[in-house]
Amino acid sequence: MACEEYERAVEASLLAILRSRPLTAFLRELAPLIARFAESKHRHRMPSAPASNALRKGRASQAGRICLVTAFTWGRAHLFAQCGAARTVARLSHASSTWPDATCLAWVVMPDHWHGLIQLDQGDLSRTVARFKSKVTVALRASGRKYPVWQQGFDERTLRAEDNLRTAARYLVGHPVRAGLVDRIGDYPYWDAVWVGGGA
Repeated sequence: MACEEYERAVEASLLAILRSRPLTAFLRELAPLIARFAESKHRHRMPSAPASNALRKGRASQAGRICLVTAFTWGRAHLFAQCGAARTVARLSHASSTWPDATCLAWVVMPDHWHGLIQLDQGDLSRTVARFKSKVTVALRASGRKYPVWQQGFDERTLRAEDNLRTAARYLVGHPVRAGLVDRIGDYPYWDAVWVGGGA
């Protein structure tokens, strides 16, 4: 999928959403989004130094933990609808140097957020995700971005022992199809999984 096609697909998806409901209904739906944005600062904030030491002790057994992670762009702006930004996030998602204490088993870049399936090798999830977000921010600022890139914190769900890992990965990378950006995931360039060759 070429850059122009990707950006047109994102625009068409947004227009379809806007046209599918009355303006009053759309405005009503904004209220919970704004509330969620306001609450986002309470999710997974980095603790102060004393609390951090205690937290790290409690997380010593996190090795092997697998989490579905979602990080949102600042104000849910469609920052990653721009090909250059999406490619930067994809490159850093794929780079092993981004994940020294973990393995990113699968990831997908969406216009206003990023999903990842992360297996911790050591350390804790907050620091692992913070490192990834920091690398993306530094790279985008180097290319001219002046405003914040990410909302504070992130959402996560720890997979249970009975969860099927590949099913979770398929669900994760299937987001572009469910969002109407492409008809099949093979047409979408900004995803990857350790089990298959993706885009980017």
